[in-house]
Amino acid sequence: MSDVGLRISEVAALRWRDVTEAEDGAGLVYIERSKTDEVGEGAYVVVTPETLTALKKLRGDTETWSDEAPVFGLSMSQISRRVDSMARAAGLGEGYSGHSGRVGPAIRMTRRGAPLQAVQTHGRWKSP
Repeated sequence: MSDVGLRISEVAALRWRDVTEAEDGAGLVYIERSKTDEVGEGAYVVVTPETLTALKKLRGDTETWSDEAPVFGLSMSQISRRVDSMARAAGLGEGYSGHSGRVGPAIRMTRRGAPLQAVQTHGRWKSP
């Protein structure tokens, strides 16, 4: 879900009830709470149709999953270890963690010439 830029705590807390499909085929992920959401309003982030398709495959038979079930069922430390081991297996070397999925979209947007404000809004950062 590196197109979304979720914090590792947000990935670990994600439940199936938080994943929905928009009319245009893109996915919406509801972030119930985040580091910068001090009043607990929550926020929706858009995921690509490809990411939504991958999430649907992960969920599989919707009859067997509760909407309250975790999407990934992993703790923050488990996510971080898996990202590190997958990066190493892919020959990317060291230095990858659960936070890599958060900074990746910002780097890609910046390289494509997106304005700083757009990157900040997408990542839900309070300050640049």
